[in-house]
Amino acid sequence: MFLSPEAVRLLRRLVLLAVAGLALVAALGLLLVVAVTSSIGGGSGAAAAIALAASSNSGCVAPAAAQGSWQQWSAEQVTDAATIVRTGQADSVPEWGWVIAVATSMQESGLINLPYGDRDSLGLFQQRPSQGWGTPAQIMDPVYAAGQFYSHLLQVPGWQNLPLTVAAQDVQQSAFPDAYAKWQQPALALVTHLTGAAGASLLAASAPDAGSCGPGQVPDAAPGTVAAVIAWAEAQLGTMYDYGGSCTDPHSSDMALHCDCSSLVQQAFAHGAGITLPRTAEQQWEYGESGHAQVIPISAAQPGDVVYFPSYLGPDVEGHTGIITDPATMTMINAPETGEPVGYASYNPAGLPYGTHMFTILRFISTGGSQ
Repeated sequence: MFLSPEAVRLLRRLVLLAVAGLALVAALGLLLVVAVTSSIGGGSGAAAAIALAASSNSGCVAPAAAQGSWQQWSAEQVTDAATIVRTGQADSVPEWGWVIAVATSMQESGLINLPYGDRDSLGLFQQRPSQGWGTPAQIMDPVYAAGQFYSHLLQVPGWQNLPLTVAAQDVQQSAFPDAYAKWQQPALALVTHLTGAAGASLLAASAPDAGSCGPGQVPDAAPGTVAAVIAWAEAQLGTMYDYGGSCTDPHSSDMALHCDCSSLVQQAFAHGAGITLPRTAEQQWEYGESGHAQVIPISAAQPGDVVYFPSYLGPDVEGHTGIITDPATMTMINAPETGEPVGYASYNPAGLPYGTHMFTILRFISTGGSQ
């Protein structure tokens, strides 16, 4: 039997709503925790509550919180995020909608009111006049653009119970439907900083899907050193990339101490597992290939394995790397490029510049699992 696209979409939503219902029941049990953390105030209390909500998910443990990641955004970006949040408040949109909107703008424009984009896309959300979003002048008005985003979001059935990336995609209809997921934690941190919100609705919506490990979680069966490596890397979420940065103090104001892709991997393994890796991606790859790591097929990848592949340096040079967090969704944590923060990305070779050419997964920490 073949289902129409509309039927498939409806079925997906029904499944998501059922799963989210289970998460909501668990989240209600956290209401007392929410009240306590809200009275503490500030981002740290909300972050702690969010971490507790995540840790309640069976089969996974929550990573270290990305403390202070809101500080990595410029004054212009914070102002644009505040405009998005204020517009949501004025339109009586629940808190989860603010997080979805801010995360969407992070992906679409980097929280910058861009006067250009793909084809006729413009503004914070890269809305297109030709697709009925408004005139160019209207779309370049952040309040109008945010209002249009919320108007479309509120028309998505059950949007408050959908994962962020699904809700955002239902509004944006992007060519890269999974791209929004990596901005959930930075958006949560920034919205929490702007509002101090730690309400039950925000917690319930930000809780992970029951029964699965999302990109920001480590399976509790993972060896302690693997969990420690990933937790250290995830503690740097939202910190801005710096080419050549040492990653020795990523939350500082000194960009030379922030991370690039290979220093994030190097420092995560040094702090989490006591393993000393060379500095660059090319050197790490050569080091692992020379007998210091196991080469793992993509079908056998596990959290904590490290991905290496050619990037901007060319098709015959290992130019990028990241640490696998969720093999089921082919998700890694990485420091991507100049102007982008440490975050999650896909390591699916089908979407990489050179596909499987020199694509390598190395395991520096033996897990005793299947190879």
